[in-house]
Amino acid sequence: MLSCDVSAIPASTHAVRFGTDTVDPAAVGQEVPFSEAAVGSHLMAHRRAPRRRLRRALRRLSRLQYGVILAMLLAVAAGSVGLVLLLRGPAPAPAYPVTAPPLALGSNSPGTATSLPAAAVLTTRLIIPAGGIDIPVIQGDGVSVPLHFAIHYPGTDQPGGGSNALYYGHAQPGMFQGLYRVHQGDEIQAVRSDGTELVYKVAVLKKVAFNDRSVLQPSKFDEITLLTCTSYDPYTPRYIVIGLPA
Repeated sequence: MLSCDVSAIPASTHAVRFGTDTVDPAAVGQEVPFSEAAVGSHLMAHRRAPRRRLRRALRRLSRLQYGVILAMLLAVAAGSVGLVLLLRGPAPAPAYPVTAPPLALGSNSPGTATSLPAAAVLTTRLIIPAGGIDIPVIQGDGVSVPLHFAIHYPGTDQPGGGSNALYYGHAQPGMFQGLYRVHQGDEIQAVRSDGTELVYKVAVLKKVAFNDRSVLQPSKFDEITLLTCTSYDPYTPRYIVIGLPA
């Protein structure tokens, strides 16, 4: 077995260079004096090095590369805005003023002096699954708009009576705001006081003038008309959903 006696190797008296640092063999094992200022300067140089490298890299970019980076940043920003709007959802429809009438028709409007037949079966609840509507029904006076109810317009028919039955309500959550989410073909369920239920399909979605009398007129066939507002202004159009028997 070969062996090596390192004691025969004479100690070097010359400084040895490692990279950028010079080490004196005679100083090995001895304490090396240093100053805090020198250490701080050394640390600051290390901290600034990444910034210098970044600046050098940016200076090497061409105008085309700058354009590509800018386009990517704009795309990310636009995507973030779109995601926020998507998660936020559609803006709620404005609430109908409590004191305003459903239609500004005056005292001689159709239906105000007409009563329903004594044998008419009243509707007590309206359910529209697509609009998230499940609301009790009360009989109205054509002027006031109580909260948390669908109101039957006096003088119009009842569902199943063979003519036009009109109900109005506020465009607020839990009331008729959901009418803005329904589409043609969606169901309208009229639950009646005798326990029966009539089902209609949405056929018409439209806006009418605030004083349009035609929505109150009798029809020659069974239909249900649902009315709500489009703004706080009582003189703006009304939103109408009309359903026909399924």
